Amino acid sequence: MKLRSFQNIPYPLLTYNEAMRQWNLLRLKEELNNRGITEESFKAESYDITKIVRKPAYAPLKNAVEKGYRIKSVVLKGFAGLLRWQTQTIHISLRKSQIACV
Repeated sequence: MKLRSFQNIPYPLLTYNEAMRQWNLLRLKEELNNRGITEESFKAESYDITKIVRKPAYAPLKNAVEKGYRIKSVVLKGFAGLLRWQTQTIHISLRKSQIACV
């Protein structure tokens, strides 16, 4: 397998990063189980917040509003603090390139 985007990253580092990613995902799964969140109990509610966020300073939202897109918010009950858990030790776009071998 040729890792075009990772030619300068040593294989031991890639292996370590993948091991840490897997370990963190297992920790996340355990925490979700501890909180009683399962595939059956998982609920997400989405809300259109376009009118609330009329003039955002954040560039991606600003661009979306200027193009006439709608901005939505998703509420994940029981997930407080979990979306901050680091599961990637390298940037996701690089990892995608690694897996896809592009």
